[in-house]
Amino acid sequence: MTLTPEELTELADQARQRFTNAEAEAASREIAQKHRGRKASVIPVRLNADLYDAVQAAAAQRHLAPSALIRQWIAQSVSTIKEQVNIADELERLAAIVRAKPA
Repeated sequence: MTLTPEELTELADQARQRFTNAEAEAASREIAQKHRGRKASVIPVRLNADLYDAVQAAAAQRHLAPSALIRQWIAQSVSTIKEQVNIADELERLAAIVRAKPA
């Protein structure tokens, strides 16, 4: 059986949509497990048309739902901020040790 380019495109689109749906479901399950007994919160965010298109394209390229990609970006940013805070705390602790040592 030979498929036309249109049929191949349609099959690829269907597969991509199934994969995106599966990713979204997996992300929902992961969130539910992390927040047992606690509902996830929704934060509405307004994006201009160019940013919206860029997010859509980036998500499609990674075969993710846009919301899943945005959650990943937020999680990475929060993780980076936490690491920076920890580094700052550690530097302050080390500075206190140095100041406390007699010359």
